[in-house]
Amino acid sequence: MLDQVGEQIRKSRARRRDVVCRRCNRVQPPLAVAHFMMERSMTRFSTLLALGVLIIPSGGATAAERTVTLAVENMYCEACPYMVKKTIEKVSGVSKVTVSFKEKTAVVVFDNARAEVKDLTNATTSAGFPSKPKS
Repeated sequence: MLDQVGEQIRKSRARRRDVVCRRCNRVQPPLAVAHFMMERSMTRFSTLLALGVLIIPSGGATAAERTVTLAVENMYCEACPYMVKKTIEKVSGVSKVTVSFKEKTAVVVFDNARAEVKDLTNATTSAGFPSKPKS
């Protein structure tokens, strides 16, 4: 019985090998076509690379990031900085917020074209933490 099972396994493996080999022979394109396809893809890649290099530096038209330190009021417990941070992060254009409970401040990095200091102070005030730019 084990001999029969072993024989069946050997036959199925042999059949699989034949199918794979036949499939490979049918799929392989002639060498000239393969060379043309490779050359075309390299040309396409180099064209896309050149366009990417030209497009990336043109980011000078966008506004610069700005950093502001806000003096935040009404922070009385350890959970308040978390609430202030989450409120400021919801403002469009904000990329980084660091809130200090000890100093009662929030340092905010934001995109000058998408947000203003007024937007940041309005957000904290509406959450119950009035703020103003620290001088």
